[in-house]
Amino acid sequence: MTSTDAPLSPEQLAKRWGVSPRHVRGMIARGELKAFKLGAKIWRIAAVEVARVEALIGNPEPPATGDADASIDVARQARRLK
Repeated sequence: MTSTDAPLSPEQLAKRWGVSPRHVRGMIARGELKAFKLGAKIWRIAAVEVARVEALIGNPEPPATGDADASIDVARQARRLK
């Protein structure tokens, strides 16, 4: 991702990382992932922030379908960022 890429929704980022949208929103709530609001309820994560977090946790690729262990590992790594 580059800084000129469009911001991602929590759902888009969750799919990219192989985690749930709820997990991404939790990262935002805990301050582990910087995001901004569009209006009252719509969250977006800037491409530069996605790149920052991916650099810290080793640029995870989405896990293969059904690979729950990989999703859990990405989630654990993301929690360590704080």
